[in-house]
Amino acid sequence: MIRETIKNIQNPAIGAYLIWKTALGYCSKQHPFVSMHLLFLVIPMLLNQKIYQKVKATKATSTLYNLISKLTPNEFIQINEGVSLYKELTFESLGLAARTGLIKYDGKDRIVPLKINITPQEVVRDMGTQGIKLGKWFEKLSLSQIIRITMVK
Repeated sequence: MIRETIKNIQNPAIGAYLIWKTALGYCSKQHPFVSMHLLFLVIPMLLNQKIYQKVKATKATSTLYNLISKLTPNEFIQINEGVSLYKELTFESLGLAARTGLIKYDGKDRIVPLKINITPQEVVRDMGTQGIKLGKWFEKLSLSQIIRITMVK
């Protein structure tokens, strides 16, 4: 039962959706693409229940700094460890997102989210909303600032 729950949550399709939504939140006229490296933070932040709840409770108009200040030291470490732990899932999710037309990869570390309509189940849709929020927070900072804030190696 627990293994099946973990398998359902750690699913490349959900990861692809979250990466796509985060990229949509990030990209704008000023930032037409997002660094693939940045997207390795998405799954550790949105599939960890405690961190996800803090993302959800933080206003969209807030900042990544505000979110990070709400995390416990253990949650903060879990983001850093999660980047390594979920690396394979993130690669699988990026590949699936590219194959299904959610994103376009230019071969130079740049991801462009494509604008299409998807209507997932409500729980996944809510996670996608939090992904957009995360993308908007990322967009306000440089990649080096995000790395420094999250202390991801």
